[in-house]
Amino acid sequence: MIFGLLFIIFNFAFIISPYWLLPELPIGKFTVLVVTIISGIIWANYSTGRLQLQYSIKSFAGLVILLSVIFAINLGPLSSSIPWRGDEDFHIANVLALINDLQPYVSIFVLAGFVVFLYLLAKNKGLAFIWYSLIMLVIFWALAVIRILPLGNPVFFPRYPYFTYWITAILLKIPSIIFTPFHEEFYRLVPLLFTGIIIWLFIRVSFKEISVPSFLAGIGVTTIPLVFYYSSIFYLELPAVCLMFVVCLRIDHLLHSDFNEIRNDPAWYALLLLGFIKETTLPFLIVFVIFRFAILFLKLKKSGQNNFDEKQQPEPNPLKRIYAVLGQEVIISLLVLFPAVLYLIFRSSLAEISRGYIPAGNNLLHLSTYKVIIRSLLEQFGPFLVIFLAGCILLIRQKDYIKVCFFLSSIVIFLIFFTADDWKFIGYSRFNLLILPEILACSIAVFHRLKDQKILGPVLSILILAVNLWISPVNSDGTKKPFWGNYNYDTSEHYYPYEETLQWIKDSDIHGSILFTGLYYPYYFEFYFHKLNWFPVYKVIESEENRNEKRDILKMLTIGKEENYTFVIYHILGKDIPTIEKDTGYEHMQEICNMAHCLLVFY
Repeated sequence: MIFGLLFIIFNFAFIISPYWLLPELPIGKFTVLVVTIISGIIWANYSTGRLQLQYSIKSFAGLVILLSVIFAINLGPLSSSIPWRGDEDFHIANVLALINDLQPYVSIFVLAGFVVFLYLLAKNKGLAFIWYSLIMLVIFWALAVIRILPLGNPVFFPRYPYFTYWITAILLKIPSIIFTPFHEEFYRLVPLLFTGIIIWLFIRVSFKEISVPSFLAGIGVTTIPLVFYYSSIFYLELPAVCLMFVVCLRIDHLLHSDFNEIRNDPAWYALLLLGFIKETTLPFLIVFVIFRFAILFLKLKKSGQNNFDEKQQPEPNPLKRIYAVLGQEVIISLLVLFPAVLYLIFRSSLAEISRGYIPAGNNLLHLSTYKVIIRSLLEQFGPFLVIFLAGCILLIRQKDYIKVCFFLSSIVIFLIFFTADDWKFIGYSRFNLLILPEILACSIAVFHRLKDQKILGPVLSILILAVNLWISPVNSDGTKKPFWGNYNYDTSEHYYPYEETLQWIKDSDIHGSILFTGLYYPYYFEFYFHKLNWFPVYKVIESEENRNEKRDILKMLTIGKEENYTFVIYHILGKDIPTIEKDTGYEHMQEICNMAHCLLVFY
């Protein structure tokens, strides 16, 4: 019944996102398009099962209240300037390009169609659903043709999967017409929403109801340093983390169900969607596939070839049954891995991507590597690392061996996978997000055990909250602490007060020209010029990363004066502001700082 939705998702990911336009020759484009469409139809058809949603107004109200609390906690980080470095500016720019391409009626159609889809699915109106799916597919393809054909040379850079960009653009198209799309908060609400869903699921599974103790536990999860840091940055990881968490909550059923049963589980569709969201979830998917096969072989060994299925009488030809079950297992594996593998094929064979994965096994041979990993886990997960270990012990005592083995295996595989990457990224916080679902899923056992403890449970949550706030990477003004979550190399986000600085210059001299300097990496200035509806003459001169800042400032001020720039904005890298002589050609110097960094404005 959900073939239509799966095929539409596939189309957004691989057809409307025009990977098939990357080959140079027309015959290559046509071939890739046809093969992609056919493979998408086959994938969606085999992935489809029977699914009926259940919901309650009370449960939905609890989610809304929880999201409101999480929003209030993250109010400062949501409105902070786009960081210098990191990839948030890249992701925002991609969504902005799609928003500019989208017509409002497309966004309205897709959103309205999705609401109708959920209604029909919840009411289990099969025949109406089938007709609706057919109509949706016809209209969708018409819109797809309208969207793609005029794009002779689309602005398209397949460094990351585009599916999340499309969903974000569709959601933001209507608000962007009313408020303009140049508000950081719009984009950051996406990871915040998925953070809220993760915490809501954590509460529902741990406590079975929304209450004061459950809310305290939820706030404890919200303020986990890793969660607090990334819940207000527009990256692709948190939607993937949310889907992984859904899978972890249903991992027993997903690992033991046969091909027909597994497709009726909502978590099955979360598993399928992972490959569309983030290609780095592939290790998680591979662990899932390995465990499925391991469990199958254990069943074969235990039950014997002549009595594989205990519910049925021994078959005259047991090998035929075994081959059929193995065939179904292969199909499940292909369905789960296909979206991520297809994206990686497109990315590696049709696109020129400078940042690839090249394993460096020697990273695993150094003791310093493991010191960094342990430090990163302690700093980024805080008290929840202890809760996780306690949860593992409880699961073992409950004889949930397969579940705890799956969680531990997934964590270890991810740590090895990223440790064997470039040495710069060992312990990197953004990569450690992908072990958050397993840690939370294991921690549920502890909170579920304490849910009836009226004193011990809330006290534990309050202690967790206190420690989380003590080691928090978020400053009180909403900026993030520089270099947090980086151990071997600076690849983190740096929050500079560029919006405040540009607003101050606009108020001071709206016609003034600007020289930006002191940066050694580009910054998304155009976003704030559009946000302020102000387009001054400006120039960017990058400086060396390793430089004497005092000498570099004097050099750039000389250039600024020679080229008659009204303002020179200097990007200070370090914590200390050098003393500058008065005779620089500029009469005044203004320091504009937040709790993370400072900018110097000469005028």
